[in-house]
Amino acid sequence: MMEIRTRVAMFVDAVMRGQQANPLLDLAASLAHQPIEDWVGSSAELVQRGWPMAAIALLAEAEQKFGAGALLDFHRALAYRQAGDWDSSDACARAAIARQPHWPEPVWFLADGLRERGRTHAAASLLRDFAAQAPVLTDAEAMCACLQFISECGEWDAVYALGQVALQGLPGSIRLRELLAKSALLLGRFEEARGRYRELIANAPEPARSVAAQGLALSARFADPDDDDIARIDALLLKPGPEHAHANIHFARAKISDDLKEYARAAAHLRSANAIACRIQPWDREQWCRDYARALQAKLPRNRTAMNERRPVFVIGLPRSGTTLLAERMARHAGIVARGELNFAEHLDRAVSGAEPAALDHAMQSTAGIYLAHLVRDDAVAQFYIDKNPMNFLHMDWIVAAFPAARVIHCTRNMADVALSLWFQNFESPATQFSHAFDWIEEVAAGCEEIVRRWSQRMEILCIAYEDLVQHEATVMARVLRHIGYQALPDHGHMQQMTTAIATSSVWQARQPVYSSSIGRYRQYLEHIPDLRRFL
Repeated sequence: MMEIRTRVAMFVDAVMRGQQANPLLDLAASLAHQPIEDWVGSSAELVQRGWPMAAIALLAEAEQKFGAGALLDFHRALAYRQAGDWDSSDACARAAIARQPHWPEPVWFLADGLRERGRTHAAASLLRDFAAQAPVLTDAEAMCACLQFISECGEWDAVYALGQVALQGLPGSIRLRELLAKSALLLGRFEEARGRYRELIANAPEPARSVAAQGLALSARFADPDDDDIARIDALLLKPGPEHAHANIHFARAKISDDLKEYARAAAHLRSANAIACRIQPWDREQWCRDYARALQAKLPRNRTAMNERRPVFVIGLPRSGTTLLAERMARHAGIVARGELNFAEHLDRAVSGAEPAALDHAMQSTAGIYLAHLVRDDAVAQFYIDKNPMNFLHMDWIVAAFPAARVIHCTRNMADVALSLWFQNFESPATQFSHAFDWIEEVAAGCEEIVRRWSQRMEILCIAYEDLVQHEATVMARVLRHIGYQALPDHGHMQQMTTAIATSSVWQARQPVYSSSIGRYRQYLEHIPDLRRFL
């Protein structure tokens, strides 16, 4: 039996030499007595070699021989995507799914493609329907993969609902219990989240236990030093385990001590946690220096395509400066949607910066289109979309070039309060791991201030102080809405209630009424953390 690669190589050679009238017919003839697997294997090899239309023609011949089927539909989907025909690819993938609903490959192929184009709602719905089938509901690995994908689409309510159903058939899945606990926390179901995190602390192995300790600490404001949850977390500190687990637990315990106004104890836990974090996940200062240098320039060509019908709003500043609070308050107005902390600007900025000079205009238009697709997505249409990734100040060069009509809001806060709050965090993103050392925090704070100052000379950037937002919310919000050009429609004058998940460390605070106790919080720690004085 002639190997698939040999057959396809002969086809390609014949085409390039032009010696045969129709080399594809010869390829099909060589497969005449072979099973369908060889036909689709040859199709896949053609796609791999950059001949997708030949693959589609070969699959048409295969259908004449074997009849229609999910396998052929799926390989057509692969070929059409390679050819750049997304609509035909989607249609073929859906046809394969309709024929074999339990077959995961076309489902994941289609879902990945939808998400890649910003159609996150459609992608999440597809995975939700697939995961709701009986075979998946009892397959822990497949179910958790689906739930993880849906969570990455931002649809935590679907994670919560589907996870509840799946848990009935998968009561022993630790990963499923972790996802359910996190979904409850992010959706503001704090009492349920606490119960689930307690179960994980009691029954799960590391690293689930230490992560659960952090979730438990974030899900409540502790007032009783004899709270059983504190004893649970303290017990974890006495158990041997990897350094990263102990860092998580120290961060959790510091937050609880702060709630209890035990500031000396909180400071001690923070010193332990941040010392570990500095060792095991050091900040990439070299990458920071590259991004900082690029953010100060204004050399990228402006995107002149018409993309202003959906105006992005970028809320920037240091983390813990009030970006989550401001975005949440803005999103309570009809027609404004907060997308959380997107990371697309970072990657697109670097992609454009690496383009050849002759390709810069195309790169700007292309990256702007990619970003807008992931910002607008495929849910209900809004007038304004907020990206509140605070570290986007590092990508002002790309932001202003890609979206000349974008609105930018810079959140500020007393720097000692920011530094303290940063030192309380165990961020996962490499870009924010400067939070573990005050020298690093000071350097990034100075860089942020310089970047915003430079860009304020070129465009209008609205600066909002956290203290003003907390103490004079109505006045500040009026300024914010004027800045972005917001006008409420006559039938949308009411305030919306928040229904979305909050996926930041402000998950509890942002759902509470605005309170001023966080203003000047650093004063409680000056005696115990003298480094804070450098920020006064």
